Amino acid sequence: MIGKIIKGKSFQGCLSYVMEKSGAAVIGMNMDGKDPYSLAKEFSMSWQLRPKLNHKVCHIILSLSPEERLNNHDWKIAIAQYLKEMGFTNNQYVAVKHTDKENHEHIHLVTSRVRMDGSVVPDSWDWTRSQDVIRKLEQNFGLAAVTSSWESDRQEQTKSQIDKEIETGKATVKRQLA
Repeated sequence: MIGKIIKGKSFQGCLSYVMEKSGAAVIGMNMDGKDPYSLAKEFSMSWQLRPKLNHKVCHIILSLSPEERLNNHDWKIAIAQYLKEMGFTNNQYVAVKHTDKENHEHIHLVTSRVRMDGSVVPDSWDWTRSQDVIRKLEQNFGLAAVTSSWESDRQEQTKSQIDKEIETGKATVKRQLA
């Protein structure tokens, strides 16, 4: 399983992308709204507790390997474990499963970083914590183990390296050595 965390400012924009895509199905939430607009209004209850917080939206994508599948019941268990271990214990969230691409089962979690008591889920080193939680989920659900980024010999190119390749039309040294 691979995880990606994106922090943002707009619940409406994130929810529209996640919910209005072809093949999207809500598989879990702790809210009443039925569409991106009503859910964004509902999310405002939590972020108004911390109006000065810049990145209140936490958009998490959890993707399975192409040959793997989880049923909705198992996804719900995995989501609950992931949110709890990442510190989202009293936070509003929506979980949407995407089946828009063949052999690419994944879910999108849209959650507020602001808990309903006004405290904020810390985001420092969240990507390392996320990888640790994902390794546990892989074991719990019998999924293929993916090497954590810090254990891998291969590092992805940086944005500036990619930009330089595009600008010059030449492969960077890093790509040539890979």
